[in-house]
Amino acid sequence: MYRRVLGSLFGFVLMSAAAHAAPDGPEVESFSPQGTVKGVRQVAARFSEPMVPFGDPRLGEPFAIDCPEAGKGHWADARNFVYDFERDLPAGVRCTFTLKPELRTLDGKPLIGSQTFSFSTGGPSVRLSAPYDGASDIDEQQIFVLGLDGVALAASIEEHVYCAIEGIAERVGVRLVAGEERKGVIEGRRGFLREYAQIVQRSGEAEPDPERLRAIVEGEDSPIVVLQCQRRFPNAVVVRLVWGKGVTSKTGIATEEDQTLAFEVRDEFRASFSCERVKRDRGCIPFLPLSLNFSAPITRADAGAITLEDADGTKYKPTVPGDPRVAFVDDVAFEGPFPENLSLTLAVPAGLQDDAGRTLANQATFPLKVKTDEVPPLVKFPTTFGIVELHADAALPVTLRNLEALLPLPPLPAPGASPPSLSAAPDAKPAPEPEAATGLTKWWQGLRERLLPEASEVQGRRLRVEDPKAIPGWMRRVVELQEDKGHYDSEADKYIVEHRAGEKSLFDATQATEVFKLPKPLGRRAFEVIGIPFDRPGFYVVELASPRLGAALYGKVVPFHAQSAVLVTNLGVHLKLGRESSLVWVTSLDQGRPAAGAEVVVSDCEGRVYFEGRTARTAPSASQRPCRARARSPSACPGGAPSS
Repeated sequence: MYRRVLGSLFGFVLMSAAAHAAPDGPEVESFSPQGTVKGVRQVAARFSEPMVPFGDPRLGEPFAIDCPEAGKGHWADARNFVYDFERDLPAGVRCTFTLKPELRTLDGKPLIGSQTFSFSTGGPSVRLSAPYDGASDIDEQQIFVLGLDGVALAASIEEHVYCAIEGIAERVGVRLVAGEERKGVIEGRRGFLREYAQIVQRSGEAEPDPERLRAIVEGEDSPIVVLQCQRRFPNAVVVRLVWGKGVTSKTGIATEEDQTLAFEVRDEFRASFSCERVKRDRGCIPFLPLSLNFSAPITRADAGAITLEDADGTKYKPTVPGDPRVAFVDDVAFEGPFPENLSLTLAVPAGLQDDAGRTLANQATFPLKVKTDEVPPLVKFPTTFGIVELHADAALPVTLRNLEALLPLPPLPAPGASPPSLSAAPDAKPAPEPEAATGLTKWWQGLRERLLPEASEVQGRRLRVEDPKAIPGWMRRVVELQEDKGHYDSEADKYIVEHRAGEKSLFDATQATEVFKLPKPLGRRAFEVIGIPFDRPGFYVVELASPRLGAALYGKVVPFHAQSAVLVTNLGVHLKLGRESSLVWVTSLDQGRPAAGAEVVVSDCEGRVYFEGRTARTAPSASQRPCRARARSPSACPGGAPSS
């Protein structure tokens, strides 16, 4: 019984599906578009049965068409009819396609089902705006220029378009800009007009000539709308221009949903001073520029009138950037260099205005007092690893400036221990500010510093690494200690510093380091590059430690360690890498000839050795040709036999 009922139900479902899939007669199977659609260019209808002989161009249209836009239809095949419009349809167009009563299929059957199909392009919408949607610097009284996809009724714009201003609860209405004011606004938006004309052209219309463009801009039925919100915008807030539901075209078709354009109002007109500092609470670095930046453009003449003056009346002229032919600028700079610990006064012209006529919001902060700092200390190697040729006055360059008269060497920490405090280190704290000096005294002090620099020398540590297998580890350590290291703690929501660059020493008490001293001819304060000499080959790690630089960088008396690794050698290693075997040969740097008896070790960055060997004991004569051989047959290469 149960099986019979289930079988009857299954048969009923199949019959219902078959009845739905196979209508009683032919019909329009699909019609597109329908409803509200923008940018319509083509209509397509598909019939359930063949309507015409395939390929007959004389066949007429199956629909009576009620549409204000011109177009032309044709049969794509026996069942598909296509109607093409001459252009993309603008807003405010409604089209109706009704099957002709006499229409029959190819075998003479009348059509059943829906006989009428319609669509509209909806009410006018914004296709282009000036300023553009998303602009972040609009004026407090911004006038908006909108290019629409159809003509909108002015009354409906005033009723349904509004501004939503951040911080203001109610809607703010708009006013339509008309007459000479509208003409002047559009004249200033030539770029907008060109872009809008390109949009119109892409929609299928002919490119607007000057008369046509003038009609678009100035005509009574212009699709370009100029409007302004009825309230001044606060600074630095988000403003949304809402092209609201209900804006109506001349044909009576209205928009069905809101269209929103978002903008950000520019900040108030302010001037901000900036300079590079070692730390936030210190003065400006004296050899770098001092800058004054404006939140809005000022005239080039006003920028040139900004002054910077010291206590003695010495004036520094500003550098105004950009092309001199450009009337407005956003910033000025005073290039320097300036004396150390110098007090300066920065002044701007009274009543300074931006390009919109706004006065400085922070005018009361000027004249502004500015002070330079002492020249910051510097210890810097050119790189963390370098190769120095042995027989060419081998020296590792290092740049020094404004350091201790003698770089102190703190006691080496025990393995795993932190460096000791250096509170008693000589000259560890910044020197006190000198007493004010003017006139002849100031001139004499400057002359004495230039001509009679104080005696100074630099000392540091270095270690010659004897075991080649330890070299990769030392190179890794040098790189790691010269980089900041830390991690983000999500629970504490802050970045945890584990190690700051230069904070730790390379060495501990287990390494037998060599102490070296270098003279600094121009005195401790001078900026100069000196060389650390080497008189024998090898791989070295070198370190200089400066409490003065550590105090400047870290804010406490902890030395900064400048570190580098250097290979001092007269040998050049050459590699030819192959798929099955590789070729290594060694030459001298001073003569460029193959080196006999050179030890070659191939290892990875972890120190694992993959190959060890020596070049041949006998060097070839100058007349011998370069020898190439595979690693598995080194005897084939007399003299500088390669190893790989």
